[in-house]
Parts: sequence; C-alpha cells; structure tokens
Amino acid sequence: MIDCTYTFWDKGDLEAPDLPITFLRNYTDPHLESVSDAFALSAAHPEPFDELRESFSNPTNYMYDDYMEDLFSGVFSDFHANENVEPVDSTRTPTPFLSSPLSEQRTQAILSLLTNQHNLAPGAFRFPGGQFPVELASAAFTGNNIVKCVTAFFTVSHLYAPFIHRPSLDLEKVALPLLIAITLLGSVFAAPQDDALSVRCFFELGEELIFRSLHQVRTVSDQLNDESIQIVQAAVLMHALQMDSNNDSVRLRIRALRFPAIVAALRRLELFETVRKAQPGLADWDRFIADEVKIRLAARVFMTDCMSTLFFKSPPQITVVEVGGDLPSSDALFEASSSAEFSRVVASSEPFEPTMRSLKNLVLLFLDDEWAGPEAPTLAVVGSEHLISLMFAFQSLVFVSRTGLLVSSTFPRLLRATNRWKEVWHIVSSREVSSGGRLVGFAKYGLELWWLTQKILELAQREDTQFRYMVNRPTDSLKELHDFIQRYAEGQPT
Repeated sequence: MIDCTYTFWDKGDLEAPDLPITFLRNYTDPHLESVSDAFALSAAHPEPFDELRESFSNPTNYMYDDYMEDLFSGVFSDFHANENVEPVDSTRTPTPFLSSPLSEQRTQAILSLLTNQHNLAPGAFRFPGGQFPVELASAAFTGNNIVKCVTAFFTVSHLYAPFIHRPSLDLEKVALPLLIAITLLGSVFAAPQDDALSVRCFFELGEELIFRSLHQVRTVSDQLNDESIQIVQAAVLMHALQMDSNNDSVRLRIRALRFPAIVAALRRLELFETVRKAQPGLADWDRFIADEVKIRLAARVFMTDCMSTLFFKSPPQITVVEVGGDLPSSDALFEASSSAEFSRVVASSEPFEPTMRSLKNLVLLFLDDEWAGPEAPTLAVVGSEHLISLMFAFQSLVFVSRTGLLVSSTFPRLLRATNRWKEVWHIVSSREVSSGGRLVGFAKYGLELWWLTQKILELAQREDTQFRYMVNRPTDSLKELHDFIQRYAEGQPT
C-alpha cells in the first residue's frame, strides 16, 4: 500500500517534484486496456462494503462459494486480502439485491428492450448477420448474472463516485435503462467468465438504448421525477463505461455526441441548481436522499466535464458559475442504510456553512483577494472530495484562460488559488487519514493534480507549445498528456 504522507515543494521547482507522479502516469498510459487499471496499479482503489463482503463469504448465499475469489481475480485481487477487515455491523440493513436473483419478468423486459432497440437499426451493431443474438443475450442477462454484475458495480465502481442511493435501490422497480447501465458497467469488474464476458458484447446496443431514453428526457419531459433522474444516472454510467476504454473512436462518439446530451438533460431538469430543502439535522431521510441524489449527480457531471477538459482538451461545456447547487454531503450520510442510521450520522456531523454550500462559492473563496488562511472556520467542513472537485474546476478555468488569451491577466490569481488549495489539502487529507479514513482514486493523489495544474499554468504563461498537449486542439487519446507528464516528471520513480 502506498503511504499517504505527502511531501511539498516550492512552486518554482516544478521541473523536479518531490514525489513520484505515479497515478497520473498510469491513468494516462494509452497502452493500458482501460484507465480503471490505473486505480489498481496505483493502489488507489476502495475497500468493499462490509455487508457485501459478508454476503460474498456466506455459503448460504445463492452465489457459488468461490465467487469472491473469482470476482477479484484480476487487477482488483487484493480487495479481499485485507487482513485488517473490521467486524460486520449486524445492525445494518442488508443490501436487498444480494439475497436473490432478478425475477424472470424483469429479465424478459430487459431482453425485450434490447431486441427492440436492435431492430430499430440492425445494421448499426456488430452482431453476426445483422441479427439480434437471442441465445447470447438470454445467457448474458439471466437473473443471477444481472445480480452478480450489479454487486460487482457496487463493490468497486460505485465507491469512487457514489451518486446512486444503494440502500433504497430496488432492482424490481428501478428504471430499466439504469438497471441495464449498472449491469453493463458491473460486468467490467465481475469475474471474467463466460456469462460476464457475454454482457460486454452489448455495450454499444446498451449505449444506444440508454441515450435514446435520455433524448426523451431532454427534449420532451421537463418533469423532475424518479424515472427521469434514473435515466440521467444511466447515461452518466454509460458515459463512464465507454470512456474507460482506450479506444479513440468510441471516445470521440461519447465526447462529441453523448456528453452534450447529458449536459442538456441536467440543464433542462435544473439539476445544477439543486439545494437541500433543509439541512440534514432538520430533514427526514427520504427528503434528504431525494435532494442528495440530484446534488451528487450534478457534481459528478460537472467533474466529468472538467476531466474531459484536462485529459482531452475538450472545451468546457459547463461554466463554473452554473454549479451553484449545494456541495455533496459526506458519504456516510448518503450511504446510511436506514432512517435510524441516518439520524445517528447526522448527530455526529456538522452542517455546511451557508457561504460554503456550492462549488461556485468555493472557487470564489480561493480566488478572492481576501484569504483567512487554510484553517478558516468556513473550510472546516470541506472534505478531500470537495477539494478534488475544486482542483478540476481550476483546470476548467485554466483552459478557458489560456484558450481565451487571458493567461497574462489571470495567471497570478490562479497560481495563488492553487497554492492556497495545496495548504488546505495538507490539512484536510491529514485530518481524514488520521481519523481512520482512506483516500481513494484521485483523492489519494491530489497533489499530483496540483502539480499538473501549476505546470500547465507555468507553460501557458510562457506560451510554451513545444508539447502537443499545450496546443489547444481536442484529442481522444491520452497519449499527449501522458507524454507531457513523462517529460516533466522525468527521473521520478514509477
């Protein structure tokens, strides 16, 4: 396990950072089959939930006994090898979809949707003879296999960016596009056996089906209801699945055609402006979760936009001023599995300060001439995930500045803001680790993002375009950024 202790360096010493740029090197490596491999290579993955671990190890579970072994037999093999696993809290409500396979009625509904979608444009999908593969689909989308893929999704992918409320998810009632998206994405993390591999043959068909449903949300319906939210969630998951593969042609389609549709749907539903009806201490569990799902979905889409700007030089499609909704609450509040547990977590949590509710406010605070220091009371409730979102927001601002010929006037303020970020990051990350938390994903390597942001700022100010990455043309390959990082992190251990 990589140590979470960080070493800081002066902003004038960007040529030789005092820590290995390990994670971003791996994440941008175009030779990897998928970018998710970087999380395992850099030990940036999360731990499975206790109740999922309990269910996997329970011999009475419908899944076969060696399922846990098979599920993580690939790059995530050390998930279940942790010798310091905490005891399972028997008071927690078990995850409902672990106890039994999906009903025959639901599996048939999925098969019917996929068949109908294929028949709308049979030549668009790479199936032999242009015919829908009935036998393959029937073998892939069985009740057991769907539940296995859903379980794999919530055990791995969900933990990086939870915006689906797992405890209240009912597989028998959830919108079918969302169930299909979870199944498709979960198949990537499930055991590499025939049934899971068969699911992966339906990625493109599932993508078309889900974005066709999204089209209805963004062009026909302006009603914010559970189904419209779930369809947007499905589209976001499908976007993540297809962008994960190092396939430039797929990425071009997703980046240029699919993501704008997601942004349009969120604007139509006004999700970027979502604020809680009441603070957690005053809200009931159902109302809080309903608001939190919207808040987290908007936050995820904005961060995805910023990531596309950083990694593929895609012009931002969402402005920072648009993200005026509340910041996400803690994962502990969101993942509370019952009203009683929610109340317990609320009792030990601090509410957000009114001035710190939105990412827009957070950006303004760091850009402002006035600065109360990294330990200011208004920053007390800011967590590592908020700071990662903030750093990606800075990347959006940096891109707009350098492509709009504004770097000369904005450079001092952006440099100052990112240096303030580093000071706060040291305090927040140390606090979370010392309290028993575990930084995962980008949060574990936040300082690498800080270094990269300042390096891009430095070269933009000098109008240095010797590397293709600094030429402002969108790309669908990570190679340009990978070469850029390799050059400026040269000599550091891998």
